[in-house]
Amino acid sequence: MSSEPVLLFDPRRTIQLQGFSGRAATTTLQDATETGFQISGIFQAAEDFANVQLFSAYDYFNHLRLKPLPVTDLSGLTLQYDMEILPVNGEEGNVRPDCVRYASVGWDKLTVTTGAGDIYEVSLMQHASIVTGDFAPGSFGFSLHDRDAATLDELLVGKPTPALTDTAYVYFLGTRWSCSSAEAIAFCDLETVLTQDIGNPDVPTTDQTIWWQDDSYFYHNFFINSATVAVPQNLFSSAAEIAQFVASWFNNDPSINQLVSCSASGNVVTVTLKPGVNGPVVVWSNSGSAPATLSRSVPGIYTAQVASSAEIRAGDYVGLNIGGANDEVVKVLSVASASFTAHFSHRHLAGTVCRVLPRARHFGRVLKNRMVDAPAPDYGEQPGSLAADQFTTTNTSCELKLRLVGPLGQYGRDANGIPARVSVDGDNQIVRIEKKDSAFGATSLAAVVEGANNDRVYRFTFPFASLSGYKNGDRNALVPVPSSDIVKVHLTFAPRFEDVEAGLREGGLLKEGVTASPPGTEEEWHLTDADEMLAGRKYYVGTPAVEERITCIANFGLVKPDPDDPATWYYRVLVRRGEDSSTPQDWPPGTRIQRISTITGTRSDIEWQVKISNLTVTGDRTLKVGGDAPRIEESDGRCRYEGFWEDYRYGEGWPTQWWSLGHAKRCAPNDAQDHRAVTIRYSYPSAHDLYLGTWLGRDGGRIEVTIDGGAPTVNDLYLNDYNGLAAMKKLAASLPGGTHTVEIRALFDRHPASTGYYFYFDYLWPLEPQDPPDPPKVYPDVSLAIDFDTDHGYKKPPAWHVWHLKQLGFMGHADVYMGVFWNNKRRRIGATYPNCTVSIGAWEPDEPLWVNVSGTTLYFSPGAGLATEDIAAHLRAMINVTFPGVWCTSDGGSIHIRSRAPSYTFTISASPQVSIWQGTPPLDQPGAEGDWEMIDTISPVMTHGARNWIRNLAREFKQAGIPASFAFSMECYLPPMAMAARYWDGEPVFLPIPSHQMHFGPRVRNYLKQMYKECADEIAAAGLPIVLQFGETQWWYFPNESGMPFYDDDTKAAFQARYGRPLHRFLANSDSPHDDIESANFLRDRIWEYCAEVISYVRRFHPSAVFECLWPLDTNQGKPAPDPAFRALNFHVNLPNEWKTPVHGVKYFRAEGFDYDVWQKNTRLMRQTLEFPLKLGRPASECMYLAGIYGPPDPPMREAYGIWRNRGLYSFCFWAFDQFCLNSRPVPLEVAAQSTATLVSYRRPRAARSPEAPVAVAYAPEAS
Repeated sequence: MSSEPVLLFDPRRTIQLQGFSGRAATTTLQDATETGFQISGIFQAAEDFANVQLFSAYDYFNHLRLKPLPVTDLSGLTLQYDMEILPVNGEEGNVRPDCVRYASVGWDKLTVTTGAGDIYEVSLMQHASIVTGDFAPGSFGFSLHDRDAATLDELLVGKPTPALTDTAYVYFLGTRWSCSSAEAIAFCDLETVLTQDIGNPDVPTTDQTIWWQDDSYFYHNFFINSATVAVPQNLFSSAAEIAQFVASWFNNDPSINQLVSCSASGNVVTVTLKPGVNGPVVVWSNSGSAPATLSRSVPGIYTAQVASSAEIRAGDYVGLNIGGANDEVVKVLSVASASFTAHFSHRHLAGTVCRVLPRARHFGRVLKNRMVDAPAPDYGEQPGSLAADQFTTTNTSCELKLRLVGPLGQYGRDANGIPARVSVDGDNQIVRIEKKDSAFGATSLAAVVEGANNDRVYRFTFPFASLSGYKNGDRNALVPVPSSDIVKVHLTFAPRFEDVEAGLREGGLLKEGVTASPPGTEEEWHLTDADEMLAGRKYYVGTPAVEERITCIANFGLVKPDPDDPATWYYRVLVRRGEDSSTPQDWPPGTRIQRISTITGTRSDIEWQVKISNLTVTGDRTLKVGGDAPRIEESDGRCRYEGFWEDYRYGEGWPTQWWSLGHAKRCAPNDAQDHRAVTIRYSYPSAHDLYLGTWLGRDGGRIEVTIDGGAPTVNDLYLNDYNGLAAMKKLAASLPGGTHTVEIRALFDRHPASTGYYFYFDYLWPLEPQDPPDPPKVYPDVSLAIDFDTDHGYKKPPAWHVWHLKQLGFMGHADVYMGVFWNNKRRRIGATYPNCTVSIGAWEPDEPLWVNVSGTTLYFSPGAGLATEDIAAHLRAMINVTFPGVWCTSDGGSIHIRSRAPSYTFTISASPQVSIWQGTPPLDQPGAEGDWEMIDTISPVMTHGARNWIRNLAREFKQAGIPASFAFSMECYLPPMAMAARYWDGEPVFLPIPSHQMHFGPRVRNYLKQMYKECADEIAAAGLPIVLQFGETQWWYFPNESGMPFYDDDTKAAFQARYGRPLHRFLANSDSPHDDIESANFLRDRIWEYCAEVISYVRRFHPSAVFECLWPLDTNQGKPAPDPAFRALNFHVNLPNEWKTPVHGVKYFRAEGFDYDVWQKNTRLMRQTLEFPLKLGRPASECMYLAGIYGPPDPPMREAYGIWRNRGLYSFCFWAFDQFCLNSRPVPLEVAAQSTATLVSYRRPRAARSPEAPVAVAYAPEAS
């Protein structure tokens, strides 16, 4: 017995990809170890997602001898693991579990499905702890500036103090803060008072009266400055004579007459400062008026003493005597403690109010206070999550950089793009936004949050016994998860939310129109607003209806033909046209260029990867299997049936074909009296458990089981699973050894959610639970072919594949077909997106506008300085960062809103200032889903997930000692139609896989050369010898009504060029190649030309690479010659001469004939197929045989293996791994003693591969 058990939550054995959405979101698991694994993929649409199934009670994948017995009770387990989001190509591609946005597909939950059919969503973050890393909060900033000094001097200095009404506004989402001049004055305490007068009094003249005295000997003294005249009264007859004498004396005094002039009138002497003399001149007399000081108030530089100079800086403008006669504005020259110096035009008295006119730095202080220190928005809700990261001021400016903190600080990269904006009133006298000397500049500038990031690694711990979650989408209450009845646990991964604003900003607009050029053309474009376009990046150019992808090769910077006229300026940008299979178009001036799709608003090449590590499980996680215990199949003679039962038949509408050994029965009662039952009497030698092989799904009914006449028990076969699956139900435990009778009765009863009463009976299995057994026999030259496209391909980690092969004993040369669906990158075509346009009409400052999208309303209150286009741009950004389901652009006053996915619909309404025009389709109606076309002109052409899966599978093969071939064919799901093979009438060759057959022209060659080379790169990185297979590298085998499928334009043109005539019209595959041997040889050689190019190209990088071909004899031969149905044309054109021998580079020849084995069961033709490469002269060591086991339930496996074994070829493979395991074909392999007749005939479809299976269904409640 194997010493290694199978464990619950084992990445190597039991964790698998549940699926992914659509055609383009290829996801794989790889690098699985006992304690971790990685998930990688590509998201190309907003609605993409992928599910990883951590636990399934009912294993789907394993062969029954290795299939774990079902376990639904997880109550004793605690699951713990670390999750790290890994960057791919320098950026993260998937949304993080701590993202705060609405989870449309449950990426923030652990989703648990119970046996009762209920779905519980368990919050991931409620069970998370931080291992390492943290958030890098985003930030945004703004600055304010004064007008230039010269302009302000002219506007203010020497003029009355203006009644300032400057205003500035800052917007963050829908919140607004503002500041006015008056508010800045009050907040910054910009008023003080003079403590001393400024300047001389304006007293240019004085009248001094001389009074006659009673004493005749009295001396009359008269003083002007230091000059004095004294006269006795007795010399004069009157005071008037004295006055006349004094005036005359001073007018003749040279020290005085330069300062003043004097005159006398009666007994009054008038002294007046002469022009140009400002004083002070002191005048007084002892016999008349009081002394006087003559002076003039003269403009000049004075030092003003003030109560406080704390808010005064050199260069400030100060208003004094505001509203008074001497009201004036002065400009500060210097500042000292409690004083400032300026040039004053008027005298100002102590106590006069001095007001510093508020400038940009004062506005900045107010706004910082209102946004951060003491939050006080004047409209909207304060975010409460802003901190000042940097606040600097100069005399003439301020700069405030704000950092997101609190909840906003933990938005991670989803905070990037949050809009901010600053505006100022266009009538502002001082404060503005831009620092320009010659003009006021813009009145509004936009900013966004930038630099936000998150590199946290989380540890998640889930004790299943105590989990609570939202049940069936009811978000009103958390309820306990019934941990003893769990059937599935999965994680969901979804695309990151695109930073639309960056995607729009990092592009430009065509200044000059361009015309269409061939793809790959490099040409110079002239763009505006292209400063952020970077070399090496890809961009989209186009409209909402059509787009082209380009690469920026170089941005040569801004060119200014007329330095004084910005309208002439442009950026010179060198681009490469028609990237990623897009079609170059004519684009007129003004066409938008952006980093995100002009159609979808996302980038279509976002690859992603997640690492799960340190996975541990506490509790008993051991799983057991049934091993090699014999099953009692439904056809066993011990089974006795009652009532009507159907036998499984291929293609008859049963939910699956994966029954044990290919067969099952079913019944469904029509009413309570309709008895349907099976009774089995069996013997088992020892104590054992008893299991029922059945189908669990959404149409399952209930059954009643009675063992040995005991009390009946009821089992419910309903399972809320989008596909359903063949599974086991445990009927009894520890039954004693001996004989038992089991009756299983279908009841006319069902789960309330079930759609039917079906009971599918596959087998009854008495068994002893055990660890997985060792293989009964090891086959060093036998394998099971892996088809990447099937569930047994991309959904399993390679470690599981190789373990599975080893446990079945298949160690031979493996065959890995990389499929037609999931290995390549794709772009959406033919889709339409719900959309509308909203236009902003007349509006008034401080009157809010609003837009409501599906119940969520965004408000915006515009302040002064905004233009209508500014409001539209801000609302656009608010919509882009708020609603994950829509994106928008704006031009002028209009906002163009588009759904991110054709199926996403939204209602919309708006305030009276806003008009709404619905598009086609309207925003509230779904659009066309379109389809996903393969991209061939991209590097790498293979998806990230497929490359990682190949590398890991190759590494696992190497470690196991298993050689392997990796194959590609000419089939592809929806290639560009220029790559499709064509019938004579021009119809593309469509196959019901669904896929298209491609031709062998240059475009197809270039694509597949790259595909083979990338595959070889991964194999080489793993250290496994490179073997690449030309898998069905053929012209398609069948005609349509017009003829054979050789007539694509490339092939016709190449033949015409070589032979100067049209390619011959072949009507049927049985036509003789000699009807036109030149045409037939040309078609045959075209296959080899393609192969030779691939071999040469791959060996340039990997010289030791080995190649093989896969050749289907059945489709090329039909019936052997000389039968009229012999396909002589196929036989000729599809077998290059160079394949017949290894000397040209094709070492191995793998033969297949699925029509002969699966459908006809014709051992003679099977032998012919196997021996075909031998008949070509190849040695057995170069020959391989691929036998089909898909389709009808009884393929001739014994015959195929027996024939191969007898001939001793190098390698034998069954097609394919999934069919072998899902039908649990016998191991060791059986060998028939003789061939058996074909008892049942089937119609063989014109497709050798199995049709694709459904992939994934996301679960999330409707958005509230």
